[in-house]
Amino acid sequence: MEPIVIQAHSSHVNKVFFTPDNDSVISLGFSGELREWEVGKWALKKEYVGHTKTVNGAVFLDNGKTLISAAADGLIKFWDTSTGECLKTFDEQKKGIGSLRKTSDNEYLITSSPDKMIVLRELPSGKILKEVKSNAKNIGAMAISKKADLAIVGGLGGTIQIFSLPECVLVRNMEAHEVAINSFRFFNQDKHAVSVGYTGALKIWDVNNWKEQNIMELGEKGYYGIAIHPNEQYIALSMPGKVKIWSLPELKEVKELPVKVKGNYGLNFSSDGKMLALASADKRVRIWTDVMT
Repeated sequence: MEPIVIQAHSSHVNKVFFTPDNDSVISLGFSGELREWEVGKWALKKEYVGHTKTVNGAVFLDNGKTLISAAADGLIKFWDTSTGECLKTFDEQKKGIGSLRKTSDNEYLITSSPDKMIVLRELPSGKILKEVKSNAKNIGAMAISKKADLAIVGGLGGTIQIFSLPECVLVRNMEAHEVAINSFRFFNQDKHAVSVGYTGALKIWDVNNWKEQNIMELGEKGYYGIAIHPNEQYIALSMPGKVKIWSLPELKEVKELPVKVKGNYGLNFSSDGKMLALASADKRVRIWTDVMT
């Protein structure tokens, strides 16, 4: 199965995801590049201009009417997606922002910077409600449960820190991986979670007791990204040279999608589960249509 390939950015593309209506793909890149591509025509539809350094996260509000982005330049920007106009900017996190997450109930936004692993903001105002100082280097918010009651903090080092929301109180420290944690996602109505580390260990967790249920060694060091299919029965994993899809929770391989690039980063399914988009170091975005057939 060959993907559609978009020559998307001037440098690395680090994240990509679909708009809520699946009519567009949003790509996040180095040098402040934040772009929107029309599904079907695969042409540039809009460019959101305002960041100057790597865009590390973006989420939608108001059923896609508002896009919120955060970048290494320390800026959080709210955009009108119909015009591309920047509606407001927050600049309190001067040391840069490495991650951005939103609770599923649209009540809170969480950003992370080198000195603050959690900055909890009220939505839609953007007002800061709570802050938690970082206790390690290169860590940040990696996932939020669908119930919006837990935030997962991880990154460099093997420790996952679990915080309650919206209190931002540490409830558990857990040694999960060696060297670094690349990605973490909840699935099965928050009853289970999956994580992957730099050394290639893929783990399934029972969220009730946080015990490992399944482990697969992928056998290669590098960056790994996780996407959960909307039906929560499959996981797509980006890795050096390929993307693989497994069933959950048993981790039975379903499909391999070759990609002749060593640096493959963020990936996401469309909300209908039919398309899969991948961001890569070769400046390109790849989209597989009817990926599960």
